[in-house]
Amino acid sequence: MKKVALYPNPERDKGFGATLAVAALCRAAGAAVTLPEICAAGLPDTPDIAVCPEAEALRGADCIVVLGGDGTILHAAKAASRADIPILGVNLGRVGFMTELEADELPLLREVLAGRFSRDRRMMLKVEVLRGGLVAGEALALNDAVLTGGLTGRVIPLEVLSDGQPILGFFGDGVIVATPTGSTAYSMSAGGPIVEPAADSLVVTPLCPHALFTRSIVFSAGRRLTLRPKPGNPAFLTVDGSSLPLQPGDEVSIGRAPSHTTLIRVKTYGFYEHLNRKLHRPP
Repeated sequence: MKKVALYPNPERDKGFGATLAVAALCRAAGAAVTLPEICAAGLPDTPDIAVCPEAEALRGADCIVVLGGDGTILHAAKAASRADIPILGVNLGRVGFMTELEADELPLLREVLAGRFSRDRRMMLKVEVLRGGLVAGEALALNDAVLTGGLTGRVIPLEVLSDGQPILGFFGDGVIVATPTGSTAYSMSAGGPIVEPAADSLVVTPLCPHALFTRSIVFSAGRRLTLRPKPGNPAFLTVDGSSLPLQPGDEVSIGRAPSHTTLIRVKTYGFYEHLNRKLHRPP
């Protein structure tokens, strides 16, 4: 690799110790190292890292090394998917389902720099807010889109449609639409199924439905889902942790995005072993 972009979370990598260690490994392998200005607050001056605007930092990069947790990867995934750059995640958080390396495994970065790794392609969601039949807002999601009543304990009536056909109608706290990647996040905590990341599917999980037989449904990724809150009920939309404002009468349209996120893998064990390692980690 000739150029590596670093994407640290300063709250997770306090003092930028892991960031500087990764930069030193990259420079020793002859790779240029860049870091977006938005991630550089408090970074010590170092000749090993070129700090520049995000677009410049990512231009021509062979990979992005994300130092943080799953939330940091979700934040970086949008830019990485637009630029078609693979991500190597270094876990500085608690669980880190999407990360590949732990903080004490940084020497494995040498394998990546030498080109000895595999690529794990993950589907993304394209989420659109429809207002009067027109797109009023849109976003990409690697994990999920969540529609809720906003305030704790507020129950909202809503309907879920697939390609225009009504599928679910219920009162509840809301609904999650997740990718297979996001099936091990909020959706799993809400009782949804775990889906292999290689599958292309849309996982719909109702949140605390006031109904006896409302369960999660796994749809083909080719479906176009519509979330329709009943007019007159406040609703809030969160896409990978970021909010999109809704107005009364808005609908939310969700389907497979044309872009994807690519994660770098250097270890030999598979998804289920990875899952067991993460789920059995103490809090």
